[in-house]
Amino acid sequence: MNQRGAIITLVLVFGAIFLMLIGGLFGFIMLQHKASLQKAASSEALNIAEAGADYFRWKLPDSINDITDADVQDQQDWCNNAETEEVCGSLEWCGPYAHQYFSSNGEQAGEFTLCVKSNKICNKILGIQIKSIGSAAAFPDIKRGVQVKLASTSIAEYAYLLNDYVWVGEDRQIFGKYKSNQGIKMDGTNNSLVESAVEGGSWLCDKSYGCSPSDCPEYCEQETSACRCPGVAGAGGPKDLWHPNELGDENLPSTFPFSGISAELNEIEALAKSQGIYYPPSVNNDPAGKGYHLILNANGTFDIKIITGLNRIDCYSMENGWNEVCDEEITSYSSSWQESGTLLPPDCGLIFIEDNLWIEGTLRGKATIAAAGISDTSVIINGNIEYATDPPDGSDSLAVITKKNILIPLYSPNEMKICGVFVAQNGHFGRHHYHSGWHKPWHKRDKLFIYGSIVSNGRVGTKWFSGGHWVSGYNERRNFFDSRLAKDPPPLLPSVSPALEFISWEETR
Repeated sequence: MNQRGAIITLVLVFGAIFLMLIGGLFGFIMLQHKASLQKAASSEALNIAEAGADYFRWKLPDSINDITDADVQDQQDWCNNAETEEVCGSLEWCGPYAHQYFSSNGEQAGEFTLCVKSNKICNKILGIQIKSIGSAAAFPDIKRGVQVKLASTSIAEYAYLLNDYVWVGEDRQIFGKYKSNQGIKMDGTNNSLVESAVEGGSWLCDKSYGCSPSDCPEYCEQETSACRCPGVAGAGGPKDLWHPNELGDENLPSTFPFSGISAELNEIEALAKSQGIYYPPSVNNDPAGKGYHLILNANGTFDIKIITGLNRIDCYSMENGWNEVCDEEITSYSSSWQESGTLLPPDCGLIFIEDNLWIEGTLRGKATIAAAGISDTSVIINGNIEYATDPPDGSDSLAVITKKNILIPLYSPNEMKICGVFVAQNGHFGRHHYHSGWHKPWHKRDKLFIYGSIVSNGRVGTKWFSGGHWVSGYNERRNFFDSRLAKDPPPLLPSVSPALEFISWEETR
């Protein structure tokens, strides 16, 4: 009897232990199962958030020029409510706008909440930011979000955007996309795409571009006294980033319409007159006026003076060759007209000058400066142009646009640094060829650093050779593409296409 009782006791004890172990194991399995479901719900929440951003992009017009405030407000008649700051982060956003998310079989799988704001300059919408927060139906408290920016692709997407045949020397290093509507002889190195939109996909490379019919570059063929080459050819590389780099390639990049910049200039002029800053021809303020000299200040202001005296300098220009007075040195200013400490409008950083312009200094903020008029106007980069924030963080950005040339003059710094996007619609960006016998030692300069983008209708030239030897211009030239300008360009910068595109995408809380 005692043995039977002992056995029952042991069975009960070990049974209880076994049940405890089974219960613990079952609890662990359920906990792991729940964690697995939560992890899947977290992943699904991110997918739903991304679907929300895609949905809002689908609802928007295709062109940035067609977007209205109603589009930004998700077609609602309100922008902010009691939840805006809590959900969206600040009252700068419109929303939150909640939407249900359905699976492919029609069941509600979750929801996404949208917060939207427009990037406006001069009351014109130039970009859209979307914050989309998603959650799955099974675990509505698990939320994940994405934040995206939509805008048209600006010309700041390119380190160089050209409308002429060009020869990139072997000493050049190009950081960023390089594109021409014509043929490209690339003997330098590039770290991004090099594109030619030359008609037919090929061009004749002659001795002015370093080609010899007895020694044509790779993938080129001899044709009379020149070489028939694909859109991009030369000794540089890497060649797998060139397009097209073989003869017969019919899949060509699109051309960039330089003529379209006129419409952008007209819009800049109109907005500068109404909301920004506008200066008429200098003769309107001083009968002896020959243009303006604008100096940017690191405190966010600028000084501007009317030039009344210029010393004309002989040099060689691409347009007219030798014996051409193609550069001018400032010798005097107007005694009756000048402005000092003018504040750049923070919400409409546009300056339109209807005359030739000399510019230099340090910029704080975002500005687009256009020099254009009835006749072709040019811009002279009279000294260094830098950003107040160093190293740059994107808070400062500059665009300089003109109808004709953007030139670096004879008396430029020996080590020169210029930051921004520089657009020469009908002329070219460069530095003229100065004769050593007339202008020594100023004819040769040491280093030129460009941070940003060059958009030039004509062939760019800042270093000149004769007989294979350096005879004028900057010996060392470095171009650094500014990716920040591509994502957040200066005000009203011309675009490659008005089509709305995703230009940034990141996960957010």
